[in-house]
Amino acid sequence: MSAFDYQGSTLWYDTFGDGELLIILHGGLGLDHTYLRPWLDPLGEYMTLTYLDFRANGRSTGDGDDLTMQRLAEDVNALREHLGHPRTWLLGHSYGGFVALEYALTFPENLHGLILLDTDSTGPAPETITAGLQRLGVQPEALSVFEEPVENNADLLRVFDVAGPWYLPHSESSAARSVLGKTIYRKGGDDGGQRALQAWDVTERLDDIAAPTLVMTGADDFMFPPDRAQRLSDAIPASALQVVPRSGHLPFVEQTETVLKAVSAFLRRD
Repeated sequence: MSAFDYQGSTLWYDTFGDGELLIILHGGLGLDHTYLRPWLDPLGEYMTLTYLDFRANGRSTGDGDDLTMQRLAEDVNALREHLGHPRTWLLGHSYGGFVALEYALTFPENLHGLILLDTDSTGPAPETITAGLQRLGVQPEALSVFEEPVENNADLLRVFDVAGPWYLPHSESSAARSVLGKTIYRKGGDDGGQRALQAWDVTERLDDIAAPTLVMTGADDFMFPPDRAQRLSDAIPASALQVVPRSGHLPFVEQTETVLKAVSAFLRRD
């Protein structure tokens, strides 16, 4: 991995491949980019594929106190400039999709296009989560697992030993532990990310996004289900929607080939 300094933090990233720049933005917050790999790595066969650890997340420094959506979007733009590309594609998963939307609204002249994966224009609604879990046969009281303190990687894995099947409903019950096995959990990033999200909502600004956009979500995503993805796609003028069957919040894990095929077709279209 490599790093550069920007606005008081050292931002770590991993980049490989050749071609137009594609920056992949992870979710969480409090996580890092590793849960996206190796599933999305094949995109580096024809793009300059770059994974970023957000400030105060993963290997990047910071305590999370200065996290805002604007600051995170500025960090992404600084990475683009650091890598020497006039424009970039963005693939944002979950919270990374929030940052991708903020970037599209702040730096439209530096954007080729967006891939919004299991995300929305505001944070997940409690009633949506409850309904989504009930569709999966999970009772609302099970959400109490998220009230348990998470201070480190071991705590994170214990939570996902319970919650993992909600995120990966078509996988083995132990799949989440494997997916998150290399994650460096950062409580400061988690807490700062939640604060940054509290007042963030760009729903009324989506029609300002001119960049071509692909919206994707898992058919059984309990946080960002297909109806929310449909509303997101409908509000962005140059957007297409793809719902990935037999997958939850991480369709690139459960239906890797389907996701890669759709993303590749979007990136390579004339």
